Amino acid sequence: MPALRTHGMKILGPLLDRENPNKFVWLRRFPSLAERDRMKSAFYEGALWKTELEAIAMPLLDSYDVILCETSSGYVCDGPRA
Repeated sequence: MPALRTHGMKILGPLLDRENPNKFVWLRRFPSLAERDRMKSAFYEGALWKTELEAIAMPLLDSYDVILCETSSGYVCDGPRA
């Protein structure tokens, strides 16, 4: 997760599944959909992922799901939005 943060992603987690010790969830927050695409491309097409992290992380995954969400009006987590 530190490597993701260096690309500007805000991370919440890992959140541990109380019913399955082999499962966890983490949330990434992006300023916009355009920035999401840019930040993900910068990370996953970068040298650190390609030459080091991908080979470590991918064999550990049995499966993964991606859910794209949007905050509702009045959302407050780390303070009111500007």
